Amino acid sequence: HGTYACEFGMVDFVCGRCVGGKLISQPEFCYPRVAKAARLSASVKMKIVVDRRGKVVWAQAQNDAHLLLKKAATQMALRRRYEPFVCNGRPIKAVVYLSYRFAVS
Repeated sequence: HGTYACEFGMVDFVCGRCVGGKLISQPEFCYPRVAKAARLSASVKMKIVVDRRGKVVWAQAQNDAHLLLKKAATQMALRRRYEPFVCNGRPIKAVVYLSYRFAVS
């Protein structure tokens, strides 16, 4: 077990023996009206940091997408909550990757 630096700062390594980290709440999907009307679509890949209490404390889009979609994805990511990640019996700060798909139907 150890730590490493990312854009956020120092986070813990997640080893194969870590448990928890289950998503327990997330906001309703929000496709910005202006983006939908403009028929903007993309899959926004996010990198987030979950603190030792399971709260998302940092989120950043990792790919090229329209600013409106990246902003919406970031806002949704920051409102997610997880069970704490636990490694060797102690809660850790962890990095999680996810994506939001914005598509006009």
